[in-house]
Amino acid sequence: MSQEPIRLVLPTEFAMNTVNAYLFLEPEPILVDCGEKSDKVWKALEAELAQHGLHITDIKKVFITHAHVDHIGMSGRIARETNAEIWVSELVYPWALDMQTQWDSRSQFINEVWQKGGSPQEVTRRILQGMNVMPHFWDSVPADRIKTFGIGDTLKLGGADWEVIHTPGHAITQTCFYQPDYEWLISADMLMYITPVAVIERALEGTERVRGLPMMLESYQKIAALPVDKVFPGHGEIFTQPQPLITQQVNRIHQRKEECLALVREGYHDLFTISEKLYKETTPVFQFAAFAMTLGYLDVLISENAILEEENTQGIWHFQENQASCLAKQ
Repeated sequence: MSQEPIRLVLPTEFAMNTVNAYLFLEPEPILVDCGEKSDKVWKALEAELAQHGLHITDIKKVFITHAHVDHIGMSGRIARETNAEIWVSELVYPWALDMQTQWDSRSQFINEVWQKGGSPQEVTRRILQGMNVMPHFWDSVPADRIKTFGIGDTLKLGGADWEVIHTPGHAITQTCFYQPDYEWLISADMLMYITPVAVIERALEGTERVRGLPMMLESYQKIAALPVDKVFPGHGEIFTQPQPLITQQVNRIHQRKEECLALVREGYHDLFTISEKLYKETTPVFQFAAFAMTLGYLDVLISENAILEEENTQGIWHFQENQASCLAKQ
């Protein structure tokens, strides 16, 4: 009989307050995800493992779902202080091997996007300043300790075969692990009690920005097509019967998309202003998420030919209703 993943609750310095790792005991101790690098998280992981008679040095393998600090950040320290292998997808490999280079590239790209979005310089500076703390919580992994798996591969976890499913949107590198016999899904940040943020990223190849939220909607369709009985999310409690949650979150995305379209029709045409109007009560802490999600809603509208995206003479994106599409629907 396959072993059900054991939820380990770890603290995080970031928005969700806690993050989940999952433990398999047999035939060998394996972790899925491991939290960010900090002494606080290390002590919490030690305490969680001790409840099952284990020490961190007993872990044989760590499988990473995606390249976000609260899921992969501790993997470098684990690799250095134990004999564990760090298993990552081919998509995550560059981040595991050389986080700083990847992070510097991403920070530069985020700066460009915020500028194109019409953000005031002071706001952009504050956002980047907040991002610059991330490398303190994330160690690269020595090359000789990294093992890779591919999209569509099968992983052996807890005595059962788990399928690797690519679910981009929240992160271009994100994978979920699916056990079809028991209909279990380790969903990472794809499916949890809140709608995940469609993070701003470059494409895996080239310099173009990925359209994160349209990709996320496709990933929702992919997960909805699976028979899933129990979900083991990246944050929050384990839950069952995910279909109503998927429907609720997809409907919420489309509702917010329509609110964006209404703002464009009212005469708001730059991303930053639309974001400020859409998220009136947003605190500075959540401004990054509000900006990213607003860009996502606009991307969905572009994919539906409802609006057009252009650049003005200052290099700022200008969003306007696609009148040709409106006429065609009349």
